[in-house]
Amino acid sequence: MRFVAIDGPEPRHVHPKREDEIYALLLRRPELLEKNTLFKVLSINVRTEKGPDFIAVNHKGHLIIGEIKRGGMPAGGWAQAKRYAKHLGRMRAAELEQYIAERTAGKHTPSVRHVTKGFLGPTARAAFFSPSRRRVQLLLVAEHFSDSLLRSATRATLGARLRELVRDVKCVEIRTYRVRSRSTFGIASVVSGRSRRLRK
Repeated sequence: MRFVAIDGPEPRHVHPKREDEIYALLLRRPELLEKNTLFKVLSINVRTEKGPDFIAVNHKGHLIIGEIKRGGMPAGGWAQAKRYAKHLGRMRAAELEQYIAERTAGKHTPSVRHVTKGFLGPTARAAFFSPSRRRVQLLLVAEHFSDSLLRSATRATLGARLRELVRDVKCVEIRTYRVRSRSTFGIASVVSGRSRRLRK
């Protein structure tokens, strides 16, 4: 994907120097990955503890586990996402809330129950907070994906038990551009998953 300016300065494709720059885009504009009426970010892991790079919930009450990589998505990123799905997918509600709170950017972040109140309907809320009903979506975000990874990072390649838990696997390519030295913006495009449409 390349942007051409009809008038004014030409946007220049720039590579993030650190994954933190992609985190910052997500913190400021989470709708880059999905319409904000359809999902809500609960945690972005900016600390050194192991765990998903971000955790969110969609309007159906599915837990979204996200892995962000600068550059290409390695096979290890897909392996990590599957491990987190097994670990978080069956956590009890109190354990999940504590896990998210410990990995959340900011000291005064509202509780998960407070954030999801009003966003999730009764059925979705019950599904999200019940280990037996909770389902997971895996979301991989990187600057690019190899063909081999796109073939392997699908729900169909999961084992039977994990496939029952995981409802969707989505791969999103993110590109960052700069106009002169002042403005940086991101474009995200779904390259694999149920939905394939451009995010602006």
